Amino acid sequence: MHITDAQLATYKEQGFLIVENFLTKDEQQAALDGFFTHFAPPYDQYLANDRRNDTPQQRLFPWDHSGLNHVTVHPDLIDAAERVLGTRAIRLCEGHLGMKYAGEEYGTNFHIDYGNNTLGPIIEPDDFMNLVCFYCFDDVEEGMAPIRMVPKGHSDAEAVPMIVPGGSVCLYSVFTRHAASDFTAPAGHRPVMWVGFTRKDRPWDGGRTFTYKSGAQGAAMNRFMAEATPRQRELLGFPPPGDALWTEEFIAGMATRYPGFDPAPYRTARNDDSGTLDPRYVNRRIVLPYGLKVEEIEQAVAETYRLFHGLNDFLESSGFRPLEELLLGNSLSGMISEFLVKNIARAAETLEANAKVGGHPDLLPKGHYASNIVLKGDEGIEIKSSIQSGGWQGHNPEDGWLMVFRYAIGEQEEGTSTPLTFLEILCAKLDEADWSFSGRTGDSRRTPTASITKTGVEKLRNNFIYRLPGVGVGRHRSILAEA
Repeated sequence: MHITDAQLATYKEQGFLIVENFLTKDEQQAALDGFFTHFAPPYDQYLANDRRNDTPQQRLFPWDHSGLNHVTVHPDLIDAAERVLGTRAIRLCEGHLGMKYAGEEYGTNFHIDYGNNTLGPIIEPDDFMNLVCFYCFDDVEEGMAPIRMVPKGHSDAEAVPMIVPGGSVCLYSVFTRHAASDFTAPAGHRPVMWVGFTRKDRPWDGGRTFTYKSGAQGAAMNRFMAEATPRQRELLGFPPPGDALWTEEFIAGMATRYPGFDPAPYRTARNDDSGTLDPRYVNRRIVLPYGLKVEEIEQAVAETYRLFHGLNDFLESSGFRPLEELLLGNSLSGMISEFLVKNIARAAETLEANAKVGGHPDLLPKGHYASNIVLKGDEGIEIKSSIQSGGWQGHNPEDGWLMVFRYAIGEQEEGTSTPLTFLEILCAKLDEADWSFSGRTGDSRRTPTASITKTGVEKLRNNFIYRLPGVGVGRHRSILAEA
């Protein structure tokens, strides 16, 4: 449930805010399942077991349970914390469980929580730089030890009991007076969780870190790291995708330590942040036709990355699968080729896109033709993108310039997932003799194709614009751009 700005104003006015039914029923039930499995049993089971708790009694975040981990870093809770603390740069500093049962006595003194949540000063008035959230996972009725919150400026006698349906949450400050109350009901339990957030630029604030030294279990942390979004990982101190920390070595190391960790958002951001191709592997000595500049290719590739990743961000945020899963084979390559054609045309001073559907070539030299609608032209550059390392095809054997963009995307042989990444860009003028034609015979419905011969492929590989280390074929594997 989204917490509104008006509700947060109430929080600051009285020092706390009770939000009923914050969790959905599914979220509430998942949290209760994790609670009863990993920390403490429900009342009836506890009573039947002679008031013994035979669960692992794991009190601290993270848990080897998706439901508990999810509510700890609930997106709507993070959103509210960002607005309370006045920054996106926040971190998780608390996450622990608590249980009270009927028939047992507990402390009920009023207190404030600054002592175990910050090393900083006592602030008057409250600066609201420490946010504590108190979940009630099951219904809390009168007599079931409801927590009591004292509104700012009021006496303890005017405390407000948190009598709420399960799935509710209370936001309060570490300087807000509060207390538990006696469990006077004849039966029942009160399963709760505390979650805390502080600002990253206030390292003196916060109660915990979450390594195994604080009691965290390896399997539980692995589950959290594998299932968390990049934003949720930020709450443990990791910077967002695009930060300089996320080198390829660091990303690979995280995937090694935490099986199931998805490196794609971090690799995507590396491509986005670089703005274009890795400049170390761009061959700036190449001479391109029609006055096309290497810098224009770099700009076009950057725009293609931005467009492709932007579309994927939208699709995934809307609940769809990414483009590389929605479009397969030639459909995906064709779309990437169209993006490149349009973006090269935007970047280049001397070329424009061929507006004829099915026209050849894709890019036309400005001023050479009467219009930019050309069915079959004698000058220009044909663009092809391919996931293959060779064996590239076209529809007809023709003289002319061809530019091939080799790319990788999706799941790789080593089990990792890679965002759209251009590996090699090759450009050469091919003759008709550099093609072999495969027509169709009899009743075949196969599309006629022309394949580039070995001599044509060698021309392309010799005239490379871009080549990452280790992706070249044969002797070209070790031929890279000279500094």
